[in-house]
Amino acid sequence: MEASALMRPYKVELLKQLPQDYSLIFKWFIALTELNRPSYHTKEAMATVIEWFKKMGATAEPDTYGNCLFTIPATPGKENVPSLVIQGHLDIVAVGKFEEGGKVPLKIENGYLTSGVSTIGSDDGIAVAVMLALCEDKDKFEHGPLEFLVTVDEEVGLYGATKLPGPPYIKSRALLNIDSEEWDTFYTSCAGGINMFYEYDVHRDEYAGKTLKVAVTDFVSGHTGLMINEGRANAVKWMVRLLQETKNTIPFRLVDIAGGDKHNAIPESCVAHVVVENVDAFKAKMTELHQAAYNEYKAIEKKNPKINFEEVEAKKAMTEADSTKILDLITTLYHGVWMMHPEIKGLVNTSQSVSVTKFDGDHLFINVFARTNEVTQMEFLINTAEAVGRMAGVTVRIPKDEMVKPWPAALTSRITDSSVSAFEKLYGKKPNITGIHAGLECGAIQNQGYPDLEAISFGPEIHGAHTVNEEAEIASCCKCYQLALEIVKEWAK
Repeated sequence: MEASALMRPYKVELLKQLPQDYSLIFKWFIALTELNRPSYHTKEAMATVIEWFKKMGATAEPDTYGNCLFTIPATPGKENVPSLVIQGHLDIVAVGKFEEGGKVPLKIENGYLTSGVSTIGSDDGIAVAVMLALCEDKDKFEHGPLEFLVTVDEEVGLYGATKLPGPPYIKSRALLNIDSEEWDTFYTSCAGGINMFYEYDVHRDEYAGKTLKVAVTDFVSGHTGLMINEGRANAVKWMVRLLQETKNTIPFRLVDIAGGDKHNAIPESCVAHVVVENVDAFKAKMTELHQAAYNEYKAIEKKNPKINFEEVEAKKAMTEADSTKILDLITTLYHGVWMMHPEIKGLVNTSQSVSVTKFDGDHLFINVFARTNEVTQMEFLINTAEAVGRMAGVTVRIPKDEMVKPWPAALTSRITDSSVSAFEKLYGKKPNITGIHAGLECGAIQNQGYPDLEAISFGPEIHGAHTVNEEAEIASCCKCYQLALEIVKEWAK
């Protein structure tokens, strides 16, 4: 398919500036940047992708959730090679300013594809582009039966993967996932995750004083899996720490507290409303404590977190008992690493993040997200959450049916051997092989009735995913396609 039929003229010109030996992957990636495809809103984009695959001779089998499996037959003489499925997700985290219709304003900068004002969808558009390129180029290399699985709603909880049909939907014996962001590294395990919700209806009464809005902002934040071991501050936990210590000497009552907006992001800011009589003393103490805490974190919190105060319209405070209860609850909720992996150096095994705290009127809602690379630790995390809820006297709701089980470590398998062999052949060195403390779809797909499906994950070098600073390294995007192609050939031997 001609690039001019897939993208606007300025992007056709952009394509000409990219390595022409790998123009196929860049053509398809840029074509994907012309589609509006945030999580939960991928129906139209998927219809377009289905049309593209069909025009190139693939069979399309969409499921009832919105995922789609594409199939191409083997090269003549390779029909008996076990089928291989290549997989990635279509949806993106849409952050920033997009062009009309949700199109990405793409540019080349210092060897990277980026935007500067929006996410570009390289997570996981590169994977879909690799699949489309392999499909278009299928008659130029020998391969066994190939399946291309394009999932949706990965970014909001791997929901597409957890809704895939069971056997015999996927026929393949091995899965090649292209959704990691560190070139030179193969992942052979990932964490599972579960949301845990703490809820409580607070009681209020009259309390003399002025209503003060307190905000702590400009924390580094980051991914609750990949960065949980870096010691980055949690804005909600920070705020509650200051309030708890201030309460020891200066009386006040809590009105509400809110911070964080995604289960997989460390809260970057937090706002609390309090009713306090001695405003000046309260502000002075909170500021003093904020500075002391910053001194502890200044090597990490490079954005220099701020604290600000504003007197606002009067609000009714919680009762003394509930003000204490809520502060004690959030103080007690664990945020950080529970356990490092005992066998894989540097890998977090189990962690927990206090991700979202908010009020709807009198109703408190806290979203804690727990991750573990060991399925046996899931019950420990659930039991711990329920115990905290009982002690605090609040409701704990844990939707176990939405739990994503871990993808357990398998350091050796045929797909790993084929992938390592392909990598060594191309680059003359061994790749790193490890696990990741974040969610990849491999485990979720296995748990849909494919426990014997071997899997491995790799991807190009991507920085700043899920932010307006997202950038995909052009050179490693080329290598990503080169490696995927070589693995397919190696698998067919």
